[in-house]
Amino acid sequence: MPLTALLILLASAVLHSIWNLLVKRSFDKQVFLWLAVVVSAVMLLPTLIWFGQSISTTGWLILIGSAVLEVIYYLLLGAAYQGGDLSLVYPVTRGSVPLFVTILAVLFLGESITLIGVIGIALTIAGIYVLHLRSLHKRDILMPLRAFAGRNFHISLLTAISTALYTVVDKVGVTYVNPTAYITWLFLLCGVMLAPFMLIRRKPQVITELKANPGTILIVGVLFAASYWLVLLASTLSKVSYLSSVRGISIVFGAIIGAVVLREGLGRIKLLGAAVIFAGMICIGLAG
Repeated sequence: MPLTALLILLASAVLHSIWNLLVKRSFDKQVFLWLAVVVSAVMLLPTLIWFGQSISTTGWLILIGSAVLEVIYYLLLGAAYQGGDLSLVYPVTRGSVPLFVTILAVLFLGESITLIGVIGIALTIAGIYVLHLRSLHKRDILMPLRAFAGRNFHISLLTAISTALYTVVDKVGVTYVNPTAYITWLFLLCGVMLAPFMLIRRKPQVITELKANPGTILIVGVLFAASYWLVLLASTLSKVSYLSSVRGISIVFGAIIGAVVLREGLGRIKLLGAAVIFAGMICIGLAG
């Protein structure tokens, strides 16, 4: 991976972990995420003057497809954070992405998996398992199996699948649309798609969130746009398998923030699990 792409992704990972912390501290996570998306869309709208271009039919289809996946992602992420700790939800939602990206590449792009890729997948699964351990004592080894049957874990896993899908779609999308125009239209489409649900079904929560967290919503909107734009920029410089792996450094940031800043407990075990997941993603990236 080019050094420029690596540095861009590291910057994006830092921003990504920060906005996830701020989302976790909001009241209604889904409403908060939608409001931040709207802020991003409004903020980026003027860029269409400089980066706007005629978009082909294929480009529009990719944009709409990615927007649908993004809407699903935001709803799932909000639901996951509503009922789970940042230091648990974040590593699962981000750590599983390279695993699913690899699976998609094998099934739909005809790519093969090398030995180091298999090791990476195994490490990713092992890391997710470790995250659910109360301790490393042998009496607690089977406890994660109960957590895997829980609703919040399933939501976190579905969030990761939606992320993997839009990651692959976006990689193709920026070959048809300028990255800045792409992200602007993407946020606009997401905001519009979610608006009826939020303004009709969740209007009281929208008002509450606006009154309670106007400054935080603005900050997250800026971080949304910045972190996503950096990823799209990096996607023009490197393979998608490398992208999803290097972005995994945000898992370590997320685990540290959740365990230290939010004091969610079980810090050392969760950090160990996050580190194992990150090692697995590095292996998957090297296999790409």
